[in-house]
Amino acid sequence: MSQEYSGLRSELDKVKEIVRNVSSQVDVESQAVQSHTASQSSNFEGRMVQQLSSMREELEQRIQISSSQSTLALQDLQQQQGRCQEGITNILGMEKDLMTQVKSGITEVFRLQQQDDKHFTDLSRLLEDKTSQQDEQLVTLLQQSDNTSGALSQDLFRFRKKVYDDM
Repeated sequence: MSQEYSGLRSELDKVKEIVRNVSSQVDVESQAVQSHTASQSSNFEGRMVQQLSSMREELEQRIQISSSQSTLALQDLQQQQGRCQEGITNILGMEKDLMTQVKSGITEVFRLQQQDDKHFTDLSRLLEDKTSQQDEQLVTLLQQSDNTSGALSQDLFRFRKKVYDDM
């Protein structure tokens, strides 16, 4: 038994030695894996930080460009608004002036129409008066002509008679 016991003990010592070797190799391998993982993790983290930094710079540039463009567009819009306001003010002023001129023109046309009506009435009366006077003069002339034509006819008759007698 003692021999068996010592044989088992010797085998047990060998197994212990193998376990220690395996354990130390596992520790070495584990440390290597951890070191490699830490290195990869560090490299990955570095790349990610670099990419994020790049993206951040690009975004900041885009934001700055967009902000500048927006500012310029806003300034342009404000200038256009100012020009539109001036245009509207000018149009309203011209409309007011035009309405004043139209009212003045309408008043003048109405005044001229009344004046024309008065002249027409006056001329109509004058024409009637002149026509009446001429009618009276014509009647008088006709009456005188009738009186004269009777005497003239007699004078003509006498003159013809004298001419025939002389012939």
